[in-house]
Amino acid sequence: MNDRLKALDVLTGSVAAKRDALTYFADKGMSEDDVMDAYWGNYKGTIDTYLWSHNLTRYQVASKTSVKQTQLARAADKGDVRNIKLNVIFAIAETVEVTPGEVLDALIKIQDVMNIEEAELAVEEKRAQAQDEKYLKEHADEVDAALAADVKKLKESDPEGYRCYQLMVKKYVDGGM
Repeated sequence: MNDRLKALDVLTGSVAAKRDALTYFADKGMSEDDVMDAYWGNYKGTIDTYLWSHNLTRYQVASKTSVKQTQLARAADKGDVRNIKLNVIFAIAETVEVTPGEVLDALIKIQDVMNIEEAELAVEEKRAQAQDEKYLKEHADEVDAALAADVKKLKESDPEGYRCYQLMVKKYVDGGM
């Protein structure tokens, strides 16, 4: 099996498929984070992910079918698989040589995984923000001193940067940000 399909199992596979894929990559010295960075660092959406896992691009689908690249680009920008037109699903299926149902099932699975990961990321971002706020409250004097030192260094080393900083602070104080 090719590495891209194994990486897709890490992203969207069943528990067993994901475990097998992680074992496969561990034998190559890669952790789950390494796989995600290497294979999903430039994630563009469900269609691109599906095509990527089959070593295909939108251009290749367009050149093999009657669907135009612009249609594929619009479909790739859709936030929900349900909004992708059937002719795009059929074109992808024709190119990959599977049924349209198999393509749709795979796209839904990819979308579901991505939605779960986005929700988990949002929770993690809120937790990190709360930790940052707590730290700032507990260490306000240290933070203020460090900021003052950094601003002084900026003023001495980069007068133009310091001027930009002052303008940004003024906008923030005046309610412009």
